[in-house]
Amino acid sequence: MPGQEPQKFTLKDVLITEELFKRAPRNPDWPSLNKAVESVARQMAANSPTLLQSIVDMALDLCSAGSAGINLLETANGEEVFHTHLLAGALVQYGNGTTKRSLSFCGVCVDCGSPQLLSHPERYFTSLQAGNTPIVEALVLPLIADNHTIGTIWVMSHDISRHFDSQDVRVMTLLADFTTAALLKERQTQKLQAANAAKTAQIVECKLTEESLRALISNLPGGAVFVVDQNLRYLVAEGEALAIAGFQREDFVGRTIFEVLPSELATYYEPRYRQALAGEGFEHEHNAHDHSYISRLTPLRAENGEIYAVLAISYETCTSQHAETAEAS
Repeated sequence: MPGQEPQKFTLKDVLITEELFKRAPRNPDWPSLNKAVESVARQMAANSPTLLQSIVDMALDLCSAGSAGINLLETANGEEVFHTHLLAGALVQYGNGTTKRSLSFCGVCVDCGSPQLLSHPERYFTSLQAGNTPIVEALVLPLIADNHTIGTIWVMSHDISRHFDSQDVRVMTLLADFTTAALLKERQTQKLQAANAAKTAQIVECKLTEESLRALISNLPGGAVFVVDQNLRYLVAEGEALAIAGFQREDFVGRTIFEVLPSELATYYEPRYRQALAGEGFEHEHNAHDHSYISRLTPLRAENGEIYAVLAISYETCTSQHAETAEAS
């Protein structure tokens, strides 16, 4: 009717988080997820400057979303704001803006301290209308470090047929952990550079890289990651596959492949590791303890280009029992 006031929406009208766990989750795409974990591990080990953008792109792809982004919580003129740090997808042209925390959909997530799902959030958070792109749903997760929220990572659907579920929450939780580790490492590096403490920076950077890598490895389903130096000595050994095989990281770290592996396996892996140390990667499929794995050996290079170690990543493709069942059917 002429002169009728537009409908006013409340937060309750757009917040539908409970729907996440009512919906039947889609099937996990393990190959794509494992590939993403491997990519993040490589980029973090190489200190890639595009790591965070890669994570946003992964969120877009792994969740079949229309837009994805990272918003950082900052202070401007004495008040908290969310700064759009990185974007991908349909809303990519609206990057580098800021929104008051009280007016941002990210603020709701931070206040709750947990993943939140919103339906057509632009109805309540009107700043989103500037994108001139209808938002069917937004899934937003907090980035938490040392019990402090430093920002959010989110995905949006612009397709009425695409709705997020608990599997998307699991994927985004993994990516949120990666993002937090990368942001902490980035901020620590900046502080060290500002202090001009080159020697200390190298020590801390190595420690952060190792801790971040271990955090990534622990999230690799049924897999394991090893770093082997020029002397074929294990520097890093982490992952679920170790426990499956009855090992602990202490069984590997500080020892050579000849001290840890049976002689036939050591003989098999020695030329493969030396091949990778010479600059040529290697990949093979193998079975162990009723599980099937793909293992990839990749050379790790220092800033000057010299190879100092090999990154070996093994991830489970399927159990032998599952394979036999599939073959029988």
